[in-house]
Amino acid sequence: MNKVFLIGIDGVGWTLIKPWIKQSRLPLFKKIIEEGVHGDNITVIPCGTSPCIPSFYTGKNPANTGVFGFRKPDGSIISYEDIRDPSFWDFMPEKRSLIINIRSTYPPILKNGVMVSGTNTPSEKCEYVYPKAYKKFFKGFHSEFFETRKDINQSDMAKIYFKSTETKFKKFEQLFFKEKFDFTVFYICLSDPLQHYCWNKKEVILEYLQSVENMLVPFLKKIPEYNVIVFSDHGHEGAPEKIFYINEWLERKKYLTIKGSGLKRFLIKRVFSFYSKFYYALGWSVSRILPLTLYNKVFKIAKKFSLEGTDNVGRESVKKYDKEANELFEKRKNIVMEKTLTNLSEIDMNRTKAYLDQKWGIRVIKKNVKNYKAFTKKLVKELSNIKDRKGNKVFRKVCRREDVYNGKYLSIIPDIVFLFHESFEARKGFSSRLITKIRVKRHFNSRVYGSHENARKGIFMAYGPDIKKGTEIKPVSILDLAPTILHMNQTPVPAELEGKVIKEMFKPGSKLSKTKIRYTKQSKKDAEKELISSLLMSGRIKG
Repeated sequence: MNKVFLIGIDGVGWTLIKPWIKQSRLPLFKKIIEEGVHGDNITVIPCGTSPCIPSFYTGKNPANTGVFGFRKPDGSIISYEDIRDPSFWDFMPEKRSLIINIRSTYPPILKNGVMVSGTNTPSEKCEYVYPKAYKKFFKGFHSEFFETRKDINQSDMAKIYFKSTETKFKKFEQLFFKEKFDFTVFYICLSDPLQHYCWNKKEVILEYLQSVENMLVPFLKKIPEYNVIVFSDHGHEGAPEKIFYINEWLERKKYLTIKGSGLKRFLIKRVFSFYSKFYYALGWSVSRILPLTLYNKVFKIAKKFSLEGTDNVGRESVKKYDKEANELFEKRKNIVMEKTLTNLSEIDMNRTKAYLDQKWGIRVIKKNVKNYKAFTKKLVKELSNIKDRKGNKVFRKVCRREDVYNGKYLSIIPDIVFLFHESFEARKGFSSRLITKIRVKRHFNSRVYGSHENARKGIFMAYGPDIKKGTEIKPVSILDLAPTILHMNQTPVPAELEGKVIKEMFKPGSKLSKTKIRYTKQSKKDAEKELISSLLMSGRIKG
């Protein structure tokens, strides 16, 4: 059976690359489309790399992985140890795997093969290679990435980012041909930040992708017997230009009640919200003047005095009388989800029906609504119909959580889940206007022009001896990749995986089209035993 080589390109979408493919400016991608299959790759919500990548390698949606972002409620960053489900490579320990640069895999661990963690690696000095014996071989693998986090002008960015990508790929390529591997992954991370910073200058992004193609072509020519899959974890689009104040809308609809009246209410609605806007505006202004390290220190101190967010004071005031909210705090300790955006100490928890919880979801307080199902349906309908002054819809998708997710963490997820249209984003606080313009958006020390918070469509391409030619297939799910790769590696697909094998990509008469898909059918008890066994074998947990 032919081996599989998987290439991940972070954050690339068809809307960006299809025009260039048609113009033959990305000849490798054009060749893959002509000689293989392609289609949309629908990712999970939220559309961030951290939820998407764990869902990719576990084959499970965030309601089962418990990963909804990069940060936990306490502010700490996600690690591979937070992923409690086996990755698909854990199900094929008899196969020797080479897994390079996938995000959210630090600290790395693998039963059979070599793994190098991606850009959530804390530093070049830490143990980012497994087994440790290969650390010397990969020395310097992440040093150039940390250099790329400095302030770089756009014209130089593509060159500097590609140099870092090329350094990593050369290490990968050397080991690939030096030793034997049954399954291989190389993940390209820097395509994502490049789009964030250069979306307004797409030729810079094109230059980087062309360099990536030139890097891949000689390598791919040496492995004609491989089935090659190219995918992205999500898409990309322009950064939001407008803020929609969801809590302001909820209050106007009488679904949210601010504490107190008179001066207290005025302070919460206007003064504190003004402080929040001033805090952000000052942050962006100061970041232009101060060096990044000093800027971070200044605003780390300033954040301690921030009146926004569910801080300890807010939590304690809620804890005194609201059992439902306190239970939610406790449950969220076990998952990767940022703290609630709304400062719960500012709202009346006995009268409020709903409030902004995450940038992608609204929490409903069940005890304060008569008919939960009817109320959530009403919210979905009303939010779906909101338009700006020009008649543009604010939301592209609004739904109840059970229409998007299923799994053990369902009750922890915001009750209403949404995706904005490209021009909009949510922000905490209140405003005299429901919709206001964003003056400037910054990240690290650079201006942000691109975003993927609502870009759910990534790319999927494949070609090789067992793949159909010149075929556009129906959209696949990012959850389909894990079972598909297991099948392509002659490994039974565990029943617990949520995706399906992408059978329509296989060429009629090929070995993979003829091979029957095997599933492991188990009782819940047996599935739990296999989960523990897989994690023990991979070394993710200790016996």
